[in-house]
Amino acid sequence: MPLINDFDFEIMHKQTLCLTSGYDQGECQRISKLDTQLHLHLTHFRAVKNWDLASRFSSTKNKKEASYLDLVNTSLEDLHIHAIEGINHLEFKEELEIDGLELPLVLKPNEQRQIRISSHITDLILHAAVTSKKIVPFYFKRDLDPLAPIPRTPINQERISETTLEFDENISIVNR
Repeated sequence: MPLINDFDFEIMHKQTLCLTSGYDQGECQRISKLDTQLHLHLTHFRAVKNWDLASRFSSTKNKKEASYLDLVNTSLEDLHIHAIEGINHLEFKEELEIDGLELPLVLKPNEQRQIRISSHITDLILHAAVTSKKIVPFYFKRDLDPLAPIPRTPINQERISETTLEFDENISIVNR
């Protein structure tokens, strides 16, 4: 069932006539004026990034030393980190050994926490949720902003059009 009534062109026609006549016609006199408090302009706006967009996984200047996961809880609710999984450069999951960290970790609103991660970990999966939501995985790539596009090498169109594959009797590939 739709949330609004069917559109009535007759009402739209009457509203247009009232608007163009300055509400001077008889039918328009019955329309009560709106309270000015109902149509004030927007006077203040504050946007805040979600915690997963404000948090960052980054390496130190000397990448061999360590990497850091900087968690920032920007929400108005507690943030619960239930598990942290590390992925190495071979894309294997590794158990993380993090000194002084007990899970689940709870961050209060506006609280920040920096967690030292081994330098060979390139990706993290955090299983987390704010109090009113269910636990879901969040993915972090080292030294890559959360909304950054996946880098791809450009395709060289000329080289593709010049490359043909041929098979001879010995089943070898010849590039021309």
